[in-house]
Amino acid sequence: APKESRALLGFLHDHVVQPAFILRHRWVPGDLVFWDNRCNLHNALPDYAGGGRVTFHRVSVKGDA
Repeated sequence: APKESRALLGFLHDHVVQPAFILRHRWVPGDLVFWDNRCNLHNALPDYAGGGRVTFHRVSVKGDA
């Protein structure tokens, strides 16, 4: 049912973008930040101070659990 799908997706979107669920990190030289893409909605913004370059590396970790 498309109408119900739109309503549910709208509710979920409005829920996850609440300020209580948003982390804004202000990068400084030497920072190292980890997040779990399975449990997070990642939205990178190109607002790095001074337009400097930030390097990202993707790592996958396999656990025993």
